[in-house]
Amino acid sequence: REAEGQAPTREAVRQEAVNQLVHAGLDNEEAAASVRWMFEDAVRKAGGAWQTRFQDSVARRKKREPVQYIVGSWPFFPLKQEVLVRPPVLIPRPETEELVELVCESFGPAPAASPASTGGAGSGAAGGLAGGAAGGSEGDTGDG
Repeated sequence: REAEGQAPTREAVRQEAVNQLVHAGLDNEEAAASVRWMFEDAVRKAGGAWQTRFQDSVARRKKREPVQYIVGSWPFFPLKQEVLVRPPVLIPRPETEELVELVCESFGPAPAASPASTGGAGSGAAGGLAGGAAGGSEGDTGDG
């Protein structure tokens, strides 16, 4: 416990956030993973004002908002940049990464995707990777 009048350590802030999320109904492992992602995001995006951003993120997560929407982007397969994610875009799933990997291993990269073939593609990550994972060009696969 921190000394009277002294600011809590980053570790203490993270642990308190985990406790809050567990109290809100998340299991300990999910709460800890959520806190890792949200903490890193807050420090990266808000710098010295990370505490306010982090507490806002914890409040949103306590309401069961997906971490991906809170941080605004998510890694997907071997893309160089994270996929931007916000409602109502579908959140990239690990199962989809596995499917894309299998397709690329079996068939190689697909030609650039056309908008007609990618409507309703969520974030577009799967189609983009099918088009570019093995060195081809990534298609225009977003829903926007």
